[in-house]
Amino acid sequence: MDEHPDWTTEQREMLELLRSKNDVEIDAALAPIAEALEKDPELAQRLEHILAWDSRLSEAVRDVAVPPGLAEQIIQSVEAHSARPMPRADRPCSSRRRRLAWASVFVGAGAAVLLIAIAVMGSVPKMDPGELRSIARDRFVESRDNNLPGPTAVAVPSGFPYSPDLKPMPGVRSYPVADFREARAVAYDIPLGGNGTATLYVVRCRSHSLPQRPPRTPQMRTLDLAIAAWQGDDVVYVLVTEGGEPAYRFLLRSFSGTLA
Repeated sequence: MDEHPDWTTEQREMLELLRSKNDVEIDAALAPIAEALEKDPELAQRLEHILAWDSRLSEAVRDVAVPPGLAEQIIQSVEAHSARPMPRADRPCSSRRRRLAWASVFVGAGAAVLLIAIAVMGSVPKMDPGELRSIARDRFVESRDNNLPGPTAVAVPSGFPYSPDLKPMPGVRSYPVADFREARAVAYDIPLGGNGTATLYVVRCRSHSLPQRPPRTPQMRTLDLAIAAWQGDDVVYVLVTEGGEPAYRFLLRSFSGTLA
């Protein structure tokens, strides 16, 4: 069922054309729709939702390599569309026909964006929660038990944010993880005082059945480690804490102030 049956067909067709504010300024034919946006809060909200989706998609495709052959597929699709016969010049086009012609261009562009989005989703690995926790444990133990020198803090790639559920503390070091199976990851070493430490792994992957915040109790306990994972925006956080569950709960109380 249409949730806005009172919207005109013309308004719906033009929403896509209004994604670019520059188009509103350049094309005087769009001025009535721009005026409608000012008068109709629901229509304006719909456009905001479209722009927000564009922004999320842009963020998702940033720093992701385009699969081989995708550019050629898009070019072929555009060329095939361009090869279609155009209306005769001696027949004046109606305003509605012009809008539909522009809409077809945007539909073609939208199809290209969809192809890229599908390719991006395919390039982000899907990992089981248990697998994520096990890999994080192994990376932490390898670094600790092999007496490896502490990594030097370096600038990390964009798209691997520190968890907003943990307060950034002085002395935290961040660095890319060389091996997290097929996923890309960044580690944040968190000093706990004394000889204790914890590491927050930010993993660019898809998973399932994970909480949206750090859980009250760790989901894995092994040796003297407590390990928990939760879902962030486009990433998964895996926290490995030395000292078991007491140290894990102390970290959350001290560095976040709340427990999920």
